Amino acid sequence: MPNVKTILNDIEKLPLHQEEQMLSTLEEILVLGSQVEQEVK
Repeated sequence: MPNVKTILNDIEKLPLHQEEQMLSTLEEILVLGSQVEQEVK
Protein backbone atom coordinates (compact mmCIF):
# COMPACT_ATOMS: atom_id res chain seq x y z
CA MET A 1 0.00 0.00 0.00
CA PRO A 2 1.48 3.37 -1.00
CA ASN A 3 2.24 5.90 1.70
CA VAL A 4 0.90 9.46 1.82
CA LYS A 5 4.13 10.97 0.44
CA THR A 6 3.97 8.70 -2.63
CA ILE A 7 0.32 9.57 -3.23
CA LEU A 8 0.99 13.32 -2.92
CA ASN A 9 3.93 13.02 -5.35
CA ASP A 10 1.65 11.24 -7.83
CA ILE A 11 -1.02 13.92 -7.43
CA GLU A 12 1.54 16.69 -8.05
CA LYS A 13 2.42 15.08 -11.41
CA LEU A 14 -1.16 15.45 -12.65
CA PRO A 15 -2.28 18.35 -14.85
CA LEU A 16 -3.25 21.34 -12.68
CA HIS A 17 -7.03 20.95 -12.99
CA GLN A 18 -6.83 17.26 -12.09
CA GLU A 19 -4.49 18.02 -9.19
CA GLU A 20 -6.93 20.62 -7.82
CA GLN A 21 -9.87 18.23 -8.26
CA MET A 22 -8.02 15.39 -6.50
CA LEU A 23 -6.95 17.59 -3.57
CA SER A 24 -10.49 18.93 -3.25
CA THR A 25 -11.86 15.37 -3.16
CA LEU A 26 -9.30 14.35 -0.52
CA GLU A 27 -10.25 17.40 1.55
CA GLU A 28 -13.94 16.41 1.39
CA ILE A 29 -13.11 12.86 2.47
CA LEU A 30 -11.03 14.10 5.41
CA VAL A 31 -13.69 16.58 6.52
CA LEU A 32 -16.47 14.00 6.26
CA GLY A 33 -14.32 11.46 8.10
CA SER A 34 -13.70 13.85 10.96
CA GLN A 35 -17.41 14.71 11.14
CA VAL A 36 -18.33 11.02 11.31
CA GLU A 37 -15.70 10.46 13.99
CA GLN A 38 -17.20 13.28 16.09
CA GLU A 39 -20.73 11.86 15.65
CA VAL A 40 -19.61 8.42 16.83
CA LYS A 41 -18.05 9.75 20.06
